[in-house]
Amino acid sequence: MIRRTLGTPLALLSSITLSVLAGSLEALPLIQHRPPPYVERGKPVRMEFRLGDLASDPVREAYLHYRYRGEPTYHHQPAEVLDRRIVAEVSFTDASATMAEYYLTTEHHDGRVRAWPDPAGPAGPAAVDIIEPRRDAPQAFDTRSGRIEHAILSPEPGARLRPDDVFAAVTFFYEHAEAIPDSFQVRLNDRNISTAAEINPWLITWIPPEPLMPGDYTLTVDYSSPDGHSIRIAGWDFSILSTISPPAEDIPPYAEPREGLITGGQIQGTARSQSSSNRTSNLARNNIRVSGRHGELRYTLSGLITTQEDVRLQRQNQYAAELKAGDWLVLEAGHIHPSLNPFLMAGRRVRGLHSDIRLRSGAMQMQFIYGQLHRRIKPLYRELVHETRTLSLDSEGNEITENQFILQSERQGAGTYARNMAGARIGYGGDGPFGFSVSVLRVEDRTGSIDLVRSFDDLDPGLLDGLDPAQRQVLSANPELLDIRTGDPPPRGNVGIATDFHLHADNNRIQIHGDFAASLINDDISPGILDQKRADNLGFALDDATVSLFDRLSWLIVINENMNALPLKVHDQKAELIMPKGVLAAQTRINLNYFDHNAAIQYQWIGPDFSTLTNTGLRRDVGGYSISDRFRLWSNTVYLTLGHERLKDNVIGHRDATTTTTANRIDVGWYPMAPELPNVTARIHRRTRDNGHERTNPLLPSELVLASVRNVQQVGDEFDVRPSPRDNVTMQYSLSLSQPFALLDIDHEASVNLARISTKDRVFLYGDHKTHSAGMTLSSTFTGTPVRTEVGFNTHRSESSSGLSTLSVHGLQGGLSWDFPEQRISFAAELGLTFDRSETTRLVDRLYEEAPGNTIPEQFARYYTPDTDPPEKERTISYLLGSDLRYQLDPRHTVHVSGSYIRLADRYTRLSLPNHHLFQLRYVYDF
Repeated sequence: MIRRTLGTPLALLSSITLSVLAGSLEALPLIQHRPPPYVERGKPVRMEFRLGDLASDPVREAYLHYRYRGEPTYHHQPAEVLDRRIVAEVSFTDASATMAEYYLTTEHHDGRVRAWPDPAGPAGPAAVDIIEPRRDAPQAFDTRSGRIEHAILSPEPGARLRPDDVFAAVTFFYEHAEAIPDSFQVRLNDRNISTAAEINPWLITWIPPEPLMPGDYTLTVDYSSPDGHSIRIAGWDFSILSTISPPAEDIPPYAEPREGLITGGQIQGTARSQSSSNRTSNLARNNIRVSGRHGELRYTLSGLITTQEDVRLQRQNQYAAELKAGDWLVLEAGHIHPSLNPFLMAGRRVRGLHSDIRLRSGAMQMQFIYGQLHRRIKPLYRELVHETRTLSLDSEGNEITENQFILQSERQGAGTYARNMAGARIGYGGDGPFGFSVSVLRVEDRTGSIDLVRSFDDLDPGLLDGLDPAQRQVLSANPELLDIRTGDPPPRGNVGIATDFHLHADNNRIQIHGDFAASLINDDISPGILDQKRADNLGFALDDATVSLFDRLSWLIVINENMNALPLKVHDQKAELIMPKGVLAAQTRINLNYFDHNAAIQYQWIGPDFSTLTNTGLRRDVGGYSISDRFRLWSNTVYLTLGHERLKDNVIGHRDATTTTTANRIDVGWYPMAPELPNVTARIHRRTRDNGHERTNPLLPSELVLASVRNVQQVGDEFDVRPSPRDNVTMQYSLSLSQPFALLDIDHEASVNLARISTKDRVFLYGDHKTHSAGMTLSSTFTGTPVRTEVGFNTHRSESSSGLSTLSVHGLQGGLSWDFPEQRISFAAELGLTFDRSETTRLVDRLYEEAPGNTIPEQFARYYTPDTDPPEKERTISYLLGSDLRYQLDPRHTVHVSGSYIRLADRYTRLSLPNHHLFQLRYVYDF
């Protein structure tokens, strides 16, 4: 039988994601990831991404961003960088969500941030269905049909145990005749252990004859029905820790937790050497984690020291401490990732303090956060440069010149203010039928944390070394000649407030959730609060009460003319206080759960000026509703989702055009309990975008209007530019199938993924886009041997600019893993090949010379046409070789060795790695 998993045993070069933008082909970083076919609600799932080493610098940090379908913002969760893999474990716990969307971001040593997949791209973020826990699914059949209702007693699914604490037990319940004991088969990681288990019709128990080695394990129970079919009726995962004692929170309830100052921990040391484009970078990282427990008190200490720490970058060395007291107190210090209301903050990294207090069995909650988002980084300036600028010519033709003294920053020398933040959340209700909370967040740069050059008086004497004495005298006498071109960042401030509530009724079958928020941002707080003098210079008057109010609020936020939305309305040169609508945001969701249906109605409204310095991934200037219904069929194995969404931008009418986006979708998922049946997911999505404007240009003939550069209208004898029209339809189809089977005494799992995205643009001649992709993978486990293999093929073809640019990518992958006896040594190797072919015909804009009159601006009479030059063609071959070796010296000591070699040369990926190789050594000590 096949052990069904959410992933594959090997992380291989399994997919290449491309994004086609603005008529050009631009490939995103080559990050490989196979989305799971589904996730069970509340069950941790391990998301694994492989970089393929297609980056010339190591990854400093990685984050998994996820949201439930329909949410306006993403939650942020740090991911762990391991060798060439990035791993994040996440649980989707929302009781009413039916689908989750997610993407990964990586931040590199040079400051670049990359995303996979692009959440704003044609395909959007990755998506996965959320289904009900399979072990809780109702069993509609009895033993005659091979389905038996059961309960897992031990170990709990997902438990982490000591090697000598394993005791497995599962019990069965019958509606009709009991099962025959010989009909059961028990497997551990696909190894038959039935002879070592105690099996009777009501209970199966098993105790390992010897302690298990550290690692991940899966226990399964199969039942052979009277008609000869074998059906999996139970299956759950657990892991064995390579420590004497696991952290206290991981000890299952049936085991007595060990107490002590130190109950467990781990030390890791990593050394890495990476070479690319004749540039070598070396990296060393050291991690430590220690935990202990005394009664209800539990603590965890962790730290990271790395050679990537640089005074010109934000902190890379990290530390954290956590203290828990029962289920009512959590204290965190160091580098933490707290969350408040999702509109304000959802997992942003903070260096500071966080407390979470829950009283009266969780009915009262209080959260407090204080810390720093950015540390200060001093600016670096170049020496002053003297230039002579010609102003004009005098009557005799002589040049009239002026001295100019230019100050610029060094490369990557712009400074960064220390940015402090403080937040609080007070709530009532907890997980009860009614809950309500209020959150407040304040973020402000410390204006005195770095010294900037704003005028001649701020100049350091060392910056004058490049000037001769005469030039210094000229500048000293004429400080207005100083031209500062440093691009120094202005100090910013932000305050936000949010409320949320929930109401659950009829045994949680009716759920109502709501979030409401407001946020103000000041893009430059350095001038101070807005007073009457500056208001006079801006052309309006402020009364004394308003000035006094701004002064009293200055501890919370500085209000001046640099606000993203000034809370003033000027009429007859007098200012009145208002609440600008653009700084507001709201979302409300109603879920109804009846008769195997999960129906949701959601409304959201986010103003264009709503923004926080702690949540930059929020989509703004959007409002509308969505309706969806997920219902379960065929014994909860078929999930059908219907959805409709209608959103508009320009919610406060501040722009000339409003775009309406309408999306309809049908998602079907078949996730049977029987392992010999396939998992199938099929999706059809249709999306239209229309802003109600037609493409017009009276200066061009009708056959060229759809190719015009400008959208032009004529009013009398005048020509004006109208808003660019938008009217397109995007159809997206995808099919994913995963089928386990046995052949030649080998267990296989085959998966096929097909996708097609097509966009038809009805207002621009060269706006059509098509993408086709297909992938196949075969994973094999050889019975009786510790060998696993995986082979795959994928193909991708994109057409943009209505077929003028094409890109074809074909990839082959192969890999092997070998776990030697006693699982102390494991080896894995992989090979990936890609063949790229591109052909691009550029678009050029031409002047329609028959347009009347010389007084008409030329850009009004321009139109696009394909370049007459031959198309640009390019073929490339890229490959990757990688291997990993893991040797466990004993339960405490493990050594990992990995390496890779890559050749990549493709101008579309913006990467050129002709000789990229990596070697990494990692040592792990568990105690």
